[in-house]
Amino acid sequence: MGIAYIYFDYQDQVHQSAVNVFSSVLRQFAQALGEISPALFSFYRRFCALQRTPDLEDLLDCVLAYASRLSSLFLILDALDACEEYQRSDVLEMLPRLSAANIKIFATGRENLDDLNCFFQSTPTIRIVADINDIHSFLTTRVNRKLSGYGNLKGKVVQKLSDQADGV
Repeated sequence: MGIAYIYFDYQDQVHQSAVNVFSSVLRQFAQALGEISPALFSFYRRFCALQRTPDLEDLLDCVLAYASRLSSLFLILDALDACEEYQRSDVLEMLPRLSAANIKIFATGRENLDDLNCFFQSTPTIRIVADINDIHSFLTTRVNRKLSGYGNLKGKVVQKLSDQADGV
């Protein structure tokens, strides 16, 4: 079984190109197998000889080669909404091919993006919303640490932030 996990960080857009994402997926699946397959070794030698970086299609072909060697594969894409739109469209474009190779895909992201809503409209979706009491408790703890001695202001800050959180 192989599991690949990608966390998209809005503060690290430079490292989250579709090529980097699928390079990481390939590396994680290769580690799950515990050996370098002949296909991966050939892939590596070919691109070293050419002195160039593989493109997205090359990486996807290699990932799919691993898909045939492992009994179960899972790809987790966490905070997909934090990936820049043009990179996210490349990632989304590859997902049907992975799914067709029997790779199970689990993605998280905010629902306010049209491209994600459209792409995942025909897949099972679970909406997760933070409980207002949890938000309030978290904020109260943080504000009490940061604003000691501000009395009534702390309660106002917590209330305003809780109201604006909107379940996030």
